Amino acid sequence: MRGLQNDDEGAARSGTTETTMEPTPYPQPKSHFRENYVKLAKEIKKLKKNFYFIRSKIGNDLESMRRGRREFNEEEELEKIRKDCESKLQEAGIQSPRVFLISSFDLNLYDFNLLNEALENDLPNIKKSVYILSLLNLNVEIVEKKRKELKKQIWMLAALSGVVGAVPVPGVSIACEIAIVIGGIIHFCKCLGLDDASLQRLANRTVKPVEDLKTVWKTPLLGEITAEIIT
Repeated sequence: MRGLQNDDEGAARSGTTETTMEPTPYPQPKSHFRENYVKLAKEIKKLKKNFYFIRSKIGNDLESMRRGRREFNEEEELEKIRKDCESKLQEAGIQSPRVFLISSFDLNLYDFNLLNEALENDLPNIKKSVYILSLLNLNVEIVEKKRKELKKQIWMLAALSGVVGAVPVPGVSIACEIAIVIGGIIHFCKCLGLDDASLQRLANRTVKPVEDLKTVWKTPLLGEITAEIIT
């Protein structure tokens, strides 16, 4: 309304952290750290639970700052937001708070991968494996982690096959081994997002036909997995 940019002389200060420190006729920006966040963090600490502070909608904040300034440094703004959150938590008595800046629309950007790593590292091995395999295949890093976890399960399937092989009944061993392999492949496909339901969700998200996604497959295991295919 006043025809000013944020960094013009006489303009009201605004930003991604709290900037109105004295009473003025200008409204506070909407993205400042709120007191309720600290109260919630304290209660979580009382319960001796792991605490993560996730600052969402970072993309919106950066875009707003970018439009309002002639000179804009994204890394500096991200660091300013992070330091502001950390300092407020530390003032409340929370030592070494872990703050993650994410955007729901750009999960490949900012701290989304760091958040996943923090969650994984704080889980025991069994829960860690389940957590990794339950993630959506949003980027190459997640798919690679899943590949490593699934590779570990091959030994479990092989051990199960060995136990079944000890059964002294003709035909039982090979039939069970084929069933184990089929079950394993179907499970792997679901974890890697290669089953029909997962492919449909991916097609909807990327606005591409499912058939176009399947054309890049190089595996013969496309479609229904049967005993004949495995044999």
